[in-house]
Amino acid sequence: MSSALPSPQFPKKLFYKINEVSEIVGVEAYVLRYWETKFPSLKPERLANDERRYRVKDIDLLLRIRTLLYDEKFTIAGAVDRIRKDPKGLVDATEVSRVIDIAPATPVPVPSNAEPELPLTFEAESDPVAEFAVPVGAVKAKLASLRDELLALRDAIPARA
Repeated sequence: MSSALPSPQFPKKLFYKINEVSEIVGVEAYVLRYWETKFPSLKPERLANDERRYRVKDIDLLLRIRTLLYDEKFTIAGAVDRIRKDPKGLVDATEVSRVIDIAPATPVPVPSNAEPELPLTFEAESDPVAEFAVPVGAVKAKLASLRDELLALRDAIPARA
């Protein structure tokens, strides 16, 4: 995934306490407790005294949640949906960004005496990856790129007298 956290090195053991997981994931303990209320798949075991016991699979899920929320700028609802549709994290962010990506624009030569013909054909992709939520950052970057292209096209049109 783009800008994903490197796989952290942490002591390998069967169970981890919330303060250890907080350090590994890089968020406060109250954030972990909040995420438990929002992500149904996040259910650490509880001891009799209500202390949480996290396993490595829980830490992996928390690292994925952190990447979706902080790095890929998903909303909580979008991250919940993404994890529900792709529980093992098999779809790469570049695969998802391909869904919204349009072929790079090539400069359109504009003759001084003719109006340019712009291609106006659009094809819908029937790709199952299209069902996944798309990172907000990728959409913003693509919109900024399209804006720049439109401004360049506008500036290429000769002014009417």
